[in-house]
Amino acid sequence: MNITQEKKLLLLCTKIKLNNADINEIIQFIKNKLDWQKVVTEARLQGIASLIYYNLSQVPGKNLIPDTCLSELKQDYVETTGRNIALFEELKNLLTILKQAEIYAVVLKGPALVETVYHNLAFRFMCDIDILVRKKDLSRAQDCLLEHGYIQERQVSKNNLMESHHLPGFKSHKNGTKIEIHWTLLKNYHIFNIDIDEIWSRVQKCKICGIDTLILSAEDMILHLCFHLCVGHVSEITIRRLLDIAAIIQHHKDSINWDQIVKCSMQYKIVAPVYCGLCLAHDLFSTNIPSDTLTQLRSKCSTKQLKLLEMMSYNAVNIKSALAVLLFWSNSYRGKIKLILSKTFPSVEFLSFKYSLPLNSKLVYFYYIIRPLSFLANSVISMVKLIVSFAATYLKNLSNRKFNQRIHDIPAKKL
Repeated sequence: MNITQEKKLLLLCTKIKLNNADINEIIQFIKNKLDWQKVVTEARLQGIASLIYYNLSQVPGKNLIPDTCLSELKQDYVETTGRNIALFEELKNLLTILKQAEIYAVVLKGPALVETVYHNLAFRFMCDIDILVRKKDLSRAQDCLLEHGYIQERQVSKNNLMESHHLPGFKSHKNGTKIEIHWTLLKNYHIFNIDIDEIWSRVQKCKICGIDTLILSAEDMILHLCFHLCVGHVSEITIRRLLDIAAIIQHHKDSINWDQIVKCSMQYKIVAPVYCGLCLAHDLFSTNIPSDTLTQLRSKCSTKQLKLLEMMSYNAVNIKSALAVLLFWSNSYRGKIKLILSKTFPSVEFLSFKYSLPLNSKLVYFYYIIRPLSFLANSVISMVKLIVSFAATYLKNLSNRKFNQRIHDIPAKKL
């Protein structure tokens, strides 16, 4: 990977706990001529500014860092802390409400990671609250939140509660915190096969905000974050999202059941996204992942999927089309056809929300003509860009190999 000195410093400073070797290496970077404004900008872009500030503020030689840049990072640290305090207060209220209604809830992503892995409110930026409930409790959870004053971005009928992998988002009437109530970890898109009941059987007890609740097992956290990274947020792969994966692996170390991760990846048909997430975490953070695990996952990926992984590596061109990626992740032509049809002809409720129309408006049906045309045009453009990016990457690698071969073929000079 071609990584600048500024990004190398950021990667060094993303460790939750620095050792002496890390500190010495960071000091050497600080002594070099760095573009510190780039460091600040990149840290914010990657969602890790508060963690970067904390680690830089702990090392000797921080006086060599421009005061303005350190102040900007400190501002992010303070703002992240304040935001997360408010978010955890909202989470406490939400868990209390669900517990009173006897609805089992699993806390996902940010809050679960802060509580179990990061152990510091400022280390992990959080923008919303994600809760997993059982499918049978979905309707009750929706009613429960509405009764307690939460505002839902759009209403859905009882018959269409599960048209997505979560209910339409809620907002707190107190501070505007966004809340998503999931019934599965991510939409299956007709090509994946996530067994949510099996995942429920492995949940772990945890105390968050002083309340007894549930979190995913370490293995399922890894599966979820890899899947979410490569499918849910493919156009915004950031260091923060990859750091979550690396931090879980570092925290649980030898207790992780890697055989289970490989087995579930194959069973759920998510081998390629999991391999992608683990590879990126390994490459960026030198995460300790068993080589046989990566070998097993890689052997189940197609050549096209491995090419896509190459494109998604850090510093590569962002892939804007989630559909393009999903089509590459799937090895089933039947699944691909179902995926295209579902994206082209979604439900009436989806169209009414998408185009801000009343659900009973006849104008909604007009978009069944407009949407396929615009969707097709956008998809073709995205696919062309993806193919061009593949070709550019291939030619670049080919050129580098030929150059290295020519260098290798030059005979050594006789002394």
